[in-house]
Amino acid sequence: MFDFLSKGKMEIKLDKLSFAQGETINGSIAMQLKKPIKAKGVLVVLFAEQTNTRMTSKGMERYTQRIYEFKLPLDGEKEYGTQPYDYTFELKVPQSNQNKIGGVAGNVMTAVSLFTVGAGGPAKWYLEAKLDVPMGFDLGKKIQLNVG
Repeated sequence: MFDFLSKGKMEIKLDKLSFAQGETINGSIAMQLKKPIKAKGVLVVLFAEQTNTRMTSKGMERYTQRIYEFKLPLDGEKEYGTQPYDYTFELKVPQSNQNKIGGVAGNVMTAVSLFTVGAGGPAKWYLEAKLDVPMGFDLGKKIQLNVG
């Protein structure tokens, strides 16, 4: 529908979509741009979100909270051309007993529960690949993973 706004195409390739705690995710990213773009870099992000409910003055309110995030840079700041780009990566799914979690940027968060059912249900896990474009829309792709 809005293909004219698209900067290009990005794909995530994994051998499987279900992972156990502590297991390594091996995958690759394929990117093809329609025109050259100056960007901060290419990165892959493993994150978990949990939806909870809280009482507010307006009644019950649902909200989603990111309880885990790990960013892995795959390429740096430069002008990306129209040739195909291929990146491989390895990420490790955390163990449920980890209390402190963080990414490359040093953002450390405390996880209430990474794998068990909380007030709002189990955490949903995602893997996202993106081309970080300053002052513009990022090119990206996000897929949901099963983690148990």
